[in-house]
Amino acid sequence: GRMLEFGRSIWGKRSFTAKIDLKIGDNVLEFIQNDEIFRLDERSLQSSKFFDKCIDNPKLKNHHYYEGYFHGLEEADDIVSMHPRKGINFSKPAAPERLRAFIVAMREKNKCWTEKLATRLQKECKKGRSWLAGLIQKGKLAADLAVQVHWGEPVTGSDVNWHIDGPNSMIHFGLSIRGKRSLHTKTALSQTSKLEDEIEKELQQSAGNAYLATPSMVRHGVEYYQCDWKDRVIAIQCRMLLMDEDRNEYVNSFGDSDSLLKTTEIVAKFFMDADVQMPTLDDVKMVLKRMPVSTTNENRVKNYCITS
Repeated sequence: GRMLEFGRSIWGKRSFTAKIDLKIGDNVLEFIQNDEIFRLDERSLQSSKFFDKCIDNPKLKNHHYYEGYFHGLEEADDIVSMHPRKGINFSKPAAPERLRAFIVAMREKNKCWTEKLATRLQKECKKGRSWLAGLIQKGKLAADLAVQVHWGEPVTGSDVNWHIDGPNSMIHFGLSIRGKRSLHTKTALSQTSKLEDEIEKELQQSAGNAYLATPSMVRHGVEYYQCDWKDRVIAIQCRMLLMDEDRNEYVNSFGDSDSLLKTTEIVAKFFMDADVQMPTLDDVKMVLKRMPVSTTNENRVKNYCITS
């Protein structure tokens, strides 16, 4: 079941946090898996201009990690927004059509409770009104997609990269497309718990598993098992999309501890009762039918094998 917990310390008090475990329908998962990007062979992925080689564990020479960055808005053209790893603006391409349709349908299916959350934030958090509530109302939830591909030697034990996400993951949707991995978190049972009192939990993730969480407030790391290319892990991290107009609020979002703690409390408590709906295949196909075609031929016939 869902449990209200406490995460990172913010000027002496721990933030509120919560997580919702979700599942994608088998037919929806298969539909997404057939997007071109998820069927690239190893060589094509490594040479594609849409993926960057990432190194989080320099000593693990045989662990391979590639990441592609896309937007999950309905529009088909590139948009200028923040790079989730580098923090700089760049021209972000639209995600593959089926994945993008799923994300749009996800936002629409959950519009009722997310709009109520935004209204609550506006009423109770001055800072929340200026960034988190505004992002929800502008349809930016889960619209910044990082497609992560891992294979090779394992990342376990002391090699796991423990970290806390930026505030664009205050509301974060994680999705497993292929393979198996384990998400580890460290949380506490009270706002005043000491570091040594943190509890480590493990959540195994296989294809079709998903979750809604607040990783900007929780120390976490991902364990990867030994696998070859055919058993590779493909996971998608869906953060809030930050455009130029959001960047100042993003930078200032951690400047007011009372407002930030109140924001985490409101979000986590909303997670306790939120009626989170996963899109059906019909939902996804309906969105796909109405999605606009790119205004540029290059994007309309985009081939993810294109080299940089």
